[in-house]
Amino acid sequence: MTPALFCCAQQCTFCWRAQSGDLQLTWDELRLPTWDSPEDIVEECIKTELAILTGYKANPKTDSQKLEEALTPKQAAISLTGEPTLYDQIGELIHTFHRNRFTTFLVSNGTVPSTLAKRSEEPTQLYISACAPNRKTYDRICRPQIPKAWERLSETLALLPSYKCPTVIRITLVNGLNMDDIK
Repeated sequence: MTPALFCCAQQCTFCWRAQSGDLQLTWDELRLPTWDSPEDIVEECIKTELAILTGYKANPKTDSQKLEEALTPKQAAISLTGEPTLYDQIGELIHTFHRNRFTTFLVSNGTVPSTLAKRSEEPTQLYISACAPNRKTYDRICRPQIPKAWERLSETLALLPSYKCPTVIRITLVNGLNMDDIK
């Protein structure tokens, strides 16, 4: 799931999400909307999960034990599309998931270190996506929409040791695009 559907500080050349300019539609990806509350987001996530699974109940090939497990979601992957740390209540969202007995998996591109530094609650796991070995490659393929994005990513990476939860630097490699400086 994502709390920031069409908002991102980057327009990565390899990203699968809809970006401003696709299909001749444009919008300001940094113009943040009026956000839904963390409680509403969690409630709608659960409702949507249950609605998605409804059709499996009538399918005779469905594993009933797996379906039963799926009908009680326990994991929230906060990453789907957009940059979730642009959602200014990300700590409260994580807290609301935890209060509902979920574990949380937050994936960020690291461009909003201020949000990650002021966290009111840590996720269960934190992944930071690093897609370039140097600033030149970063600017070419991540196409940052904000100033000093490379420095912001570096600031985020420096924050990782301050987290108590498991943290990972996830490296996205695309042949012919950003694999020119492997070391």
